[in-house]
Amino acid sequence: DGITATGEIRRMAAPLCDVRILALTANAVQAEIERCLAAGMNDYITKPIEGAVLIRKVAEWVPGKAPH
Repeated sequence: DGITATGEIRRMAAPLCDVRILALTANAVQAEIERCLAAGMNDYITKPIEGAVLIRKVAEWVPGKAPH
């Protein structure tokens, strides 16, 4: 699952541990969002995915990239 995978990634040596991780979840309740962030994920996107939201979120986490 994503929580376990995030923990494994965060335990890796740099620079691998610094990869950006965005949760994709259908469970948009605050407790689930907080769980994802506490696990080390950088941000989250809820389902159903809206293209504009996905582009904006990725642009926020990819340095020097602006949404097209």
